[in-house]
Amino acid sequence: PENLRTRYAFRSETLESTQYIRDRMVEYLGQDRVETQRFEVAGTEMFNVVGLLPGAALDREYYVVCAHYDAIGTRSRGGWNAAADPAPGADDNATGVALVLEAARVLARQQLPWSVRFIAFSGEEIGLWGSRAFAGEAMDRDDRILGVLNFDMVGFNDRSHRMHVVANPASKWLA
Repeated sequence: PENLRTRYAFRSETLESTQYIRDRMVEYLGQDRVETQRFEVAGTEMFNVVGLLPGAALDREYYVVCAHYDAIGTRSRGGWNAAADPAPGADDNATGVALVLEAARVLARQQLPWSVRFIAFSGEEIGLWGSRAFAGEAMDRDDRILGVLNFDMVGFNDRSHRMHVVANPASKWLA
């Protein structure tokens, strides 16, 4: 139990996950291709981890492969106390982060015609804060995001063998 950490975005223990994800991305993509994007929610400092695999296309034109690494424990048995109880988030969403990290590791060996940004978002379970921070900065830079592959609860299914693929009309081809 003493090794059960939390990834609830408002708790400082989450920074251990931030550092772990950053270290893996640096290992796969290189120090100069990984950044931590800082943002603040209700006086709490949070971070997205963003890794870049440059492609032949322009740097401001890229695909995003992403997942969130913060967690909540609201479905815990007996209730959940955010101040005291851990929210390790094995399903929601360490599985998605594992996929993002593995995609970065495997694709880092490839030369792609387009760039890919691998992103681990924080603050998603409390209002999509991390993705909003990233999208706001991308819009300010006039980036052109070609497509987003967002992974959440990979391999989890409590009813049957199925997968949900959600897309807007413009992204139907990617789905």
